[in-house]
Amino acid sequence: MRQIDLLEFVQMDLPTVEHPMLINIRGCNGAGKSTVPMRMQETDPNTFEVTWMSEGKCRVIATVFPQYQFIALGHYHAKTGGLDTLKSTQEVKDAVEILWDTKWNILLEGILASTVRQTYIDLFSKKRTFQREIIIFNILPPIETCLQRIQQRNGGKSIKDQLVKDKWNTVEKNVEYFLAAGFTTLTVDNTNIRREDTLDWFFGLIGQKNDSQSSTQSLPNSNDSDPSFPIYIEPVENLKKYDWYPDYKEPVGIRINPTYWNNYWNFIAERMNIWHKRVILKEPPPWTDDPILQNFKFTNVIRDLDRLSLYERKHILAKMDEIQDDWSEWKIVKWKQSVLLNIMIFRLWVKIDTYEVHGFIDLTELDWKTKWEESKLKLLKRREDGISNFTAAYYVNDLRGANPDPDTRSNKTQNAICMIEGWMNQIDRIYDEAIVKAKNMKEQMAFFRTLPCVGDFTAYEYACSIAEIPRYCKNHMVNWTQDNATNVGPGAHRGINWIFEDKGNLNDYQCILYLRSIWKHELQRINAYDMFIQQLPKELNGDIDLRVIEHCLCETQKYNKAATNTGRPKESFKPKTIDINELKG
Repeated sequence: MRQIDLLEFVQMDLPTVEHPMLINIRGCNGAGKSTVPMRMQETDPNTFEVTWMSEGKCRVIATVFPQYQFIALGHYHAKTGGLDTLKSTQEVKDAVEILWDTKWNILLEGILASTVRQTYIDLFSKKRTFQREIIIFNILPPIETCLQRIQQRNGGKSIKDQLVKDKWNTVEKNVEYFLAAGFTTLTVDNTNIRREDTLDWFFGLIGQKNDSQSSTQSLPNSNDSDPSFPIYIEPVENLKKYDWYPDYKEPVGIRINPTYWNNYWNFIAERMNIWHKRVILKEPPPWTDDPILQNFKFTNVIRDLDRLSLYERKHILAKMDEIQDDWSEWKIVKWKQSVLLNIMIFRLWVKIDTYEVHGFIDLTELDWKTKWEESKLKLLKRREDGISNFTAAYYVNDLRGANPDPDTRSNKTQNAICMIEGWMNQIDRIYDEAIVKAKNMKEQMAFFRTLPCVGDFTAYEYACSIAEIPRYCKNHMVNWTQDNATNVGPGAHRGINWIFEDKGNLNDYQCILYLRSIWKHELQRINAYDMFIQQLPKELNGDIDLRVIEHCLCETQKYNKAATNTGRPKESFKPKTIDINELKG
């Protein structure tokens, strides 16, 4: 096999993968982890290895599959390959660091690393960026399947069953840890997947098309793509008024899947109609004939209408309009800093009863620190009493990095308290960078991501809450709305890949802008526009924003999985009675 030096490789002018990933495949012996890179090697005639000098010897650091635009750490000279061929954990870390800025997907797999948890959570947390999505890909077929495969591979020789079972249990247990750390985490069963179908199966699950000559299937049930399906393009003159217009690119060469395209627009219309019937008209269920929307939980199209958002608006954002004309400049700034701090804290807990333990923290009060000290004790007491201060519906980044005391880092509430106190101690700087200096939502999110333990999702949540204020309050903190910019989350990326068979000249962000530009036309096309406009809250002025587009991509990829029996949303739909007027105040 051809080999090239590491320096030569990193200087190569590689075609760019628009949304590169790092995928960590984990599983016990016999799970089939190495089948993915082995099949790439077997079917890509241009496979080559990248070498570097280590302790005076030339060794393989990675195997490159140009046909698939994947780089797998280690080599595959034998069935035991990948990370297991690297010398140490430090060498793995060095390899990830060196290859991180390359333009292709990175693959990590190996039996020794599959049972190691915290080392990789720490490594991935440090490397987490908007530019590269990290996916934890757990292959967990039944243990009986794994044992049978090992027996066949060993020619019937006896094996240590309990050792394999222990590894299987460890991989399964670690799933929740990676989820809690905020990583996209898939748990899959490849029992019925033939070896020759492995790559189609793998690419379909990660939401990437397999463009190799050996296989043309991409996503499940996606072969009804129709190149003649009409693509509407909004006249540019109609778009120049929007903040996002400078980033807009008129699509060329795109091809969409009609089924999933229509699913997207129908979801927006029907999910809004469900909300209107349930909350405004107070009709009894069922509110839709769609069995997927009947049985599974999907969040609101307009996130402003979520229970948490309504509470936040009434108890935090609305504080902006309590500012009085006779207040000193110091008090006005401190009050705005209080609103900003409380937004960040609320979006850390994302649980109303936890936030109400301390309530709105007013930095203009002389005794606010004393009140906070009392609240800390209550928060810790709740945890001791078995009351969770967090909700399972949301995952935040691993918070241990905010806690300087290694002896208490196993206490997530204590970690969160340390994180909050870090914000309190530097609220002047946070306010200055995020509110005074930031020129737009992109700059604001970029700053938030520099704070310890704040990732892309959380930074976007902060920015959306701040950008919601101009919609409902007379006093503003920034001069833009949620239509200023968006974050392309992992769910939205997968949603785009369901819809677009070919993105043509667009990247993921530009795909979102394109969908944003044509939403009125598409709802008119499916005869849902008039009803939708009537149901929109008056504060939206007959328009939606980028948050709606991005969020609904995430929701419809869940819908499509349920529709094609390739997955399902995490929660069943259990309607809760709420009084929207009480929450709005």
